Amino acid sequence: HRGRLVSHAQQRRLPSASYLGHNLYADTLRSFESRAAAAREAEAAASPAELAFLAGWAERGAPQVVVSYVSGATPTLAHELCHARYALLPPYRGAVDAAWARHEQLLCKWMADLGYHASRHADEFGAYLLTEP
Repeated sequence: HRGRLVSHAQQRRLPSASYLGHNLYADTLRSFESRAAAAREAEAAASPAELAFLAGWAERGAPQVVVSYVSGATPTLAHELCHARYALLPPYRGAVDAAWARHEQLLCKWMADLGYHASRHADEFGAYLLTEP
């Protein structure tokens, strides 16, 4: 589904619909905002809740990364904060990317099986590496 909007019904069937946390980057939010505004199908248009979220994001200065987690899911928060580090700290991102490059062949299928797009594998690898036993 990368690069295009999906309907709200399709969203609910994606693997990410069951995740306890999410990380959203400014470029992703801007892309969604543009694509949703140009959506031809009503099902792909932004919902009132999504529009309110985007407005709140913009009112807060459009931060480079937004993380969310289910209240009380502290291990999930730790995982999501690793994504913020990846987005905001180039030295950390470089170290994670280098570590992923060394393990990519062994772990690429595992990441895909978890539902992650290949463009997110290094970032997710770093978060799992630091938060899982």
